[in-house]
Amino acid sequence: MARFRTRGPLTRLGVALALFAVVAGCGNRAEMARETEIRLLAHQNFAQAAEPGRCVGGCAAQEAGFAYAKAHAMTQDNDCVGKGDEDFLEGCRQYGEDIQEAYESGLNH
Repeated sequence: MARFRTRGPLTRLGVALALFAVVAGCGNRAEMARETEIRLLAHQNFAQAAEPGRCVGGCAAQEAGFAYAKAHAMTQDNDCVGKGDEDFLEGCRQYGEDIQEAYESGLNH
């Protein structure tokens, strides 16, 4: 592991602030990614947001779940637990999963 030579408390404080800035920058990118995804999803429905082939035939319950998550600003897929039947939950979770993935992607870049 690399060792940094620091002289006095002010230099150590400077190193600590620099590390904090790096960590905070990652958080800001993640938050920006989350907000961008929320804006994109505002104009989509379940069929548009889900992977191709997940909405074959009637998807009314999934669409309702997706709309519910959007209306209630549910940003994590586990926010949907206990909100409806399995098809409703699938739509609800899709909304939260998309936002979580965008946030995690922002952390990793």
